[in-house]
Amino acid sequence: MLRRMCNSLTRVVDIAQEAFLEGHYPFFSLYEIKKKEAAKTVLQPFQARMEQRTKERYCQVLHRVMAYIFKTMTVEGRPKYRMNLRQRQAWNNFRSSAENLEEDELHGEGEVLGEDEEELAPDNDEDEVVPVQPTRELTPLREIDELCLEFWCALLDHRLEANHYDSGLLSALAAIGVDREEKTWQTPENYTPKLSAVVKLARMMVVLKALQTGNHGAVQRIQGMVRQFMVEEQPVPMSWIFSTRRYGLKIRYTTTASGRIHWDGDTIGYQNVKFSMGQFRAWVHGLVGECQSILEKDLLMINEDIGGGEELPQIPWSALGDNPSENRPGYHLVNHNESQLPVDGHSWLFHRIVGNPQRAQEFLSDGKEWRAARIKSYLRSLRRFKEKMLVLMHICGGQPARAPELLSIRYCNTHTGGRRNIFLEAGQVGFVTAYHKGYSFEGSSKIIHRYLPQEVGALLVYYLWLVRPFQEQIEVSHSRCRRLSEVLSTMLSIMPSDLGFFFFDFLTGGSAWGAITGDREFSSSPTALSSGRVSTPSSPSSASGISAGKESPVLTTSFSLP
Repeated sequence: MLRRMCNSLTRVVDIAQEAFLEGHYPFFSLYEIKKKEAAKTVLQPFQARMEQRTKERYCQVLHRVMAYIFKTMTVEGRPKYRMNLRQRQAWNNFRSSAENLEEDELHGEGEVLGEDEEELAPDNDEDEVVPVQPTRELTPLREIDELCLEFWCALLDHRLEANHYDSGLLSALAAIGVDREEKTWQTPENYTPKLSAVVKLARMMVVLKALQTGNHGAVQRIQGMVRQFMVEEQPVPMSWIFSTRRYGLKIRYTTTASGRIHWDGDTIGYQNVKFSMGQFRAWVHGLVGECQSILEKDLLMINEDIGGGEELPQIPWSALGDNPSENRPGYHLVNHNESQLPVDGHSWLFHRIVGNPQRAQEFLSDGKEWRAARIKSYLRSLRRFKEKMLVLMHICGGQPARAPELLSIRYCNTHTGGRRNIFLEAGQVGFVTAYHKGYSFEGSSKIIHRYLPQEVGALLVYYLWLVRPFQEQIEVSHSRCRRLSEVLSTMLSIMPSDLGFFFFDFLTGGSAWGAITGDREFSSSPTALSSGRVSTPSSPSSASGISAGKESPVLTTSFSLP
């Protein structure tokens, strides 16, 4: 029965999030529901977008609260929290509904926790909230889900005139705050995310509750509930949660974190991995060599037996420029330099394919349709190239960017007003981000410039100049894409919360990166430091203009970890 109640709560959270993502909410409710003080104006709207794993982790906190109440309500010597009349009635109705759930409704209950397999990808457009028109009706709540929603709203609506532990919610949160292994209280670093989970999901459920009787008057209903039990001025559980979380965050951000990285001469250690800076540089050069190989042989089809040795066009770095102020949709740095580049990138690769009989037969059928298997193979190579180039941008562009910054880089201006993030300055490619971790709290942008070494920048220029136009052609004509994304990381199955883990896994030769991207070749990458090997193509094109420079001999080397 408890599992049915937890599954019901998960469905409520899913539908509450759907109400936000599908545009069923009144726009002004985004500002109203985020208030902590009734009279204070909120400048940033509430964001309901979460990754799937974050939502599951947040739901687990509420599941533990419900399990605590379920197991302590009737036991002798139970905690001294008190339920008011509305809470008792809502709990009894909710529990009875779970107990009497019909057999046909029970079918599939065990699948609820994983029924939404589609992860929420990073927003490909803007960070700001744009009102949208709902494309479909909001998923209706089952009877048990309506009772679940009513119980949680009743649990939040509890005036604490005497002891704040009279609240079942706060009593449960106190129990959750105990570290059972260490037999002490959890640290602020571990406990504040649990309070944030309650705040986030409580706000979503309050909006869903207001929408149950329709959109008309929903803002007024939300305002009433916010002023009644969702602000700090009132003696309610949310007031205690806000103040406790603020105190915990103050401790968390003013306490020196424990060290995880240690140096011994030029050797760096992190967890169980150790490597010297020379080894790390060799690994980077090897990764550059792999990107060169994929770009030349798999994407641009240079150095093939088919058609002979046409050289890769040179990049005239000294003649290139950029206009960062240009805001025309679709504009990027290659557009500005079309007259300076030696070939027309819009048609160069396409003509290389259709102009060579053997290559044309490989890509096109007799009916002049793209061969699905060959296009799939080409896009797989393109994904591998972008994955490796993303790692190079991450580690060669100065201070590493956070995942939401790196995975939301736009190569061109968007039709919705988003500015591109990739620029060219004095012959050096750089990417500029305005998003940062404290943006939602401060409401102000910090413009951060990161510049790439010319070897890495050349990979990016070649992609935008010669590969990207052909990619767009096959996406439109073969894949029938109606909208092409301006985000550089499109095609990569990497969530922001995965990036740090999978970068470390890729660095140390694990298989998780390949597992998440579905790329078997990538999961056994020979560039891994832990394998003690660095490899590169045996004869990279000397005419490519993207060689690793004077240090290129270290591309083919071997070493063993200490």
